[in-house]
Amino acid sequence: MIAKTPEELARCMDFTYLDNTATKEDMDVFCKIAADWNMYSVVVSPCYVKQASQLLKDTDVKVGTVVGFPLGTNDKRVKALEAKIAVEDGADEIDMVMNIPAFVNGNYDVITDEIAAVKSEIGDKVLKVIIETNLLNEKQIKEISEIINKTDADFIKTNTGFTGKNTFNEMVTYLQIIKTAANNKEIKASGGIRNRKTCARYLAAGASRLGCSTANIILEEFKNTLENKAYKPRNILGSM
Repeated sequence: MIAKTPEELARCMDFTYLDNTATKEDMDVFCKIAADWNMYSVVVSPCYVKQASQLLKDTDVKVGTVVGFPLGTNDKRVKALEAKIAVEDGADEIDMVMNIPAFVNGNYDVITDEIAAVKSEIGDKVLKVIIETNLLNEKQIKEISEIINKTDADFIKTNTGFTGKNTFNEMVTYLQIIKTAANNKEIKASGGIRNRKTCARYLAAGASRLGCSTANIILEEFKNTLENKAYKPRNILGSM
């Protein structure tokens, strides 16, 4: 996929704000930015799903939130309940961290069962399963991608960003592995995306969605580059 304009790139972006010091006023600003750019979605903490849904109800911007975040070690029943409440509060998409210990211990049924449990609660809402590529090797990434490919999940997502990040080259390689191993799923690349070049390369490697906490900065820089204007990056939401 090639995004030739900032507007096209914005429609590939999940604008993310999971700072645990975020205020309601911060959320107002954040959602306005997402709406102004017509980004694909916002991803907010569960406590802000209702507010974001209300703020974005008259826009095309979807509302996403996280489940089992950030470690993924919750019981499937907890994850399912989190997802159920999130959808009731207005979430359109769920980003769920898989049970990493279960996977590395070879308990693959735990992964498939928790995906089934969450999906049964959210119906046709989008489910993205976060596999934390920074904690896995290439063989494991291929293996978990093949497992998820047989489930009802909609996306495989690379990282939370909370347990570390991959290098640029690692991420490109991992995206290609996931794309080949999970040809029935879409892919969301996330973790350390800070510029348009990275966005373009990840999209070319197989991602269809990008999780970015600095999406607004990337898009402003893209716009100003096209208009031959100087741009000094400024994150108006501080540590977001």
